[in-house]
Amino acid sequence: MEKIQENKDTCKEVLSILAFCDEEIIKKIPTQVMRKLMEIAADSEESYYIEKNKKLCEQYITEESKDLISLIFYSYIADENEKKELLDAWNKNEDVYQEKLREKYNPDNIFEKRRTTYNEHAITNELAVVEYKETLINKIINKIKKLFKIK
Repeated sequence: MEKIQENKDTCKEVLSILAFCDEEIIKKIPTQVMRKLMEIAADSEESYYIEKNKKLCEQYITEESKDLISLIFYSYIADENEKKELLDAWNKNEDVYQEKLREKYNPDNIFEKRRTTYNEHAITNELAVVEYKETLINKIINKIKKLFKIK
């Protein structure tokens, strides 16, 4: 079962990541936002370890924290070109997600998928060959029967 991360843990993880950022980047984030993050993260009992040697994409970071970091980056740090690239990536991800939902919940195809799986199952059952293996007791009984039929 997937662990659902609470807001306080997400904020604490984001703050631990922001601790490794340059001061110029941190200064771009409004103090109200930083205070709110610290206020929410104060209740968290989790501890997060970020390795300096690894890139951010190589770190184990929860999806909720990635989302919050990307939102902070988009809102306060990114320039116009970076905002456009990020917005394009978000739109592309949303399109892929919506397409998967359409495929999964399309009312026209719900019964079609069931029919094809049933037909495939029926075909494999028709073609299945069962190998008959004679047990040791049956072999002995058959040999005894052969002996009496010959005489």
